[in-house]
Amino acid sequence: MRKRLFQIAWGLCLVLLFLLAGTDWIIKEEKKPVYQVSVLLESTTTNGWTQFQQGMDLAARQYNLDVSYVTIFDAQEAEEQMTLLRREMDNGAEGIVLTTQNEWLLTHLVGEADSDVQVVSFGNQVDSPRLKATIQPNWSTVGRSLSASVISQQGTQKQIDFIYTKAHQVSTELVANRLEEIFTGAGMSFQRIRLNQTNEAQALMQGLAQEGGHVVITTELELLESCGQYGSADVPLYGLGWSDRVWQLLEQGNITGVVVTDGFTGGFQTGEWLYQLLSGQTIQEARKALPFVMVTKETLYQDQVAQLLFPIT
Repeated sequence: MRKRLFQIAWGLCLVLLFLLAGTDWIIKEEKKPVYQVSVLLESTTTNGWTQFQQGMDLAARQYNLDVSYVTIFDAQEAEEQMTLLRREMDNGAEGIVLTTQNEWLLTHLVGEADSDVQVVSFGNQVDSPRLKATIQPNWSTVGRSLSASVISQQGTQKQIDFIYTKAHQVSTELVANRLEEIFTGAGMSFQRIRLNQTNEAQALMQGLAQEGGHVVITTELELLESCGQYGSADVPLYGLGWSDRVWQLLEQGNITGVVVTDGFTGGFQTGEWLYQLLSGQTIQEARKALPFVMVTKETLYQDQVAQLLFPIT
């Protein structure tokens, strides 16, 4: 009888311990805070941001970030981002990633951010204590890489046409300045052509093909895609940026070469920085140079290039 009572008591103890283990009565599991982060993309779509999003999403999983990607409605209305910034902060964003290439706008966005919101930037920087960290390519080095590829593949007898639609873009201005310096130093003719809209690309590319002897360069992804539809051996086309459409046009030979920045590294780094800031840690290095590669049809699937273009997460 005594043995039977002992077995019953022991069984009840086991049941109680099991129930307690299934709750937080014994060991209270520490709940990790979830940080609300908004990324303001300087684009009407997420086209061209795949690698960045993959890197950012990896950081989100690792550091418990709730990330929202916000696109603009009209690429011509830069100030629209001011409204979107205010909306995201009103909706509870604790951290903001700014991606605008417009230095004037970046300065105003940083100044508009609430003092308790942590702000980092991708692709551009301004001197402000409110901007906590930034990662961007060395645009002068990008220009040097582009010009070296053009000269090695096309020689020095071509007319260089640098085309753009957006004014006051940091990448456009710095890359164009470097290209002009190098090409004119090599005795080549260099001109800047501003288009009102990307749909003017067809007439431009067809006209240059008839003239012959031209090389076209752009730093705008949308313009690169538009010109790429009409690119050919008659008008070699070089650019900056990456998307599925650029990939296709590069394989077809419509685009001759393209500089691709390591968006995956940039996305992860900005996410990690925001986690450190929001969790009260100190950032050891608040500015970093973003890696990049020059990609051609021949190098597209080489190991180092493919790892950057098609990161595995």
